[in-house]
Amino acid sequence: MKEEKKLYKSLVTECVECEFCKKQHLIDSKDYIAVYGNICEGMHGGLIGNNFDENKRLARISIFCKKTCFFQVINNMLDIKITGDKKA
Repeated sequence: MKEEKKLYKSLVTECVECEFCKKQHLIDSKDYIAVYGNICEGMHGGLIGNNFDENKRLARISIFCKKTCFFQVINNMLDIKITGDKKA
């Protein structure tokens, strides 16, 4: 008796990964924030991103969880409490 080969289809899901907590988000979801450039404090260097190469071309995209990690990173970078006041 000839052995039959079973075909298995693998489920491939496109996702992105948060840079802060490494959680994966489905690429079609709206539960993450994608930063296509830099977020800077004034004109002094990037706080988030640094996504451009030496020729000023977009080299990468920064991904963060929408409800948690993005705000945590901003608060950590700017040393701001949740109330918005500068820490003493």
